[in-house]
Amino acid sequence: MKIFVDSGSSIKQNEKERYGVEILPLKLLIGGKEYLDGVDLSMNAFYDALIQDKLFPKTSLPSLGEAESCVRAALNEGEDVLIITISSAISGTYNAIQQLFVDEPRVCVVDSKTAVGGIRILVEEANKYRSETLDFVEKKLLALIPRLRVVAIPDTLEYLYRLGLWKRPSAEAAYQS
Repeated sequence: MKIFVDSGSSIKQNEKERYGVEILPLKLLIGGKEYLDGVDLSMNAFYDALIQDKLFPKTSLPSLGEAESCVRAALNEGEDVLIITISSAISGTYNAIQQLFVDEPRVCVVDSKTAVGGIRILVEEANKYRSETLDFVEKKLLALIPRLRVVAIPDTLEYLYRLGLWKRPSAEAAYQS
């Protein structure tokens, strides 16, 4: 079985072997220039653009043509394919990849319903069952997903505000607290 994840997993290119995965990089648009997440944009450059240049990135799906080509190559090598995507609540990756392989019984696309560390846990779980069927692995992952919780403590709420995920309290509300 071949496992693919998108770069929303936060598994870096240099960690692919450790996790036994292939990474489908999301696209990032920063300051009018397009980058492949984790491929041609370092985390340092990303954070510099975010903090110093005050540029806010826009994200896009991985290249569907590239994803299809990579998955078809694995299928041609006789591999079954498991694709674990970043949550469909924050990206269209799951829906697009699912539609791409809807009629392919040897491809299973799983909506992680999470991101970053949660996807790493799902990959580790899938790796335990590489010799099992895709259906078996899918059932194991779907049973684990509702139990996953990713907790992050941001240094600032500024980026959540910019994304519309947090609303600054009014001065009056802050004063009453």
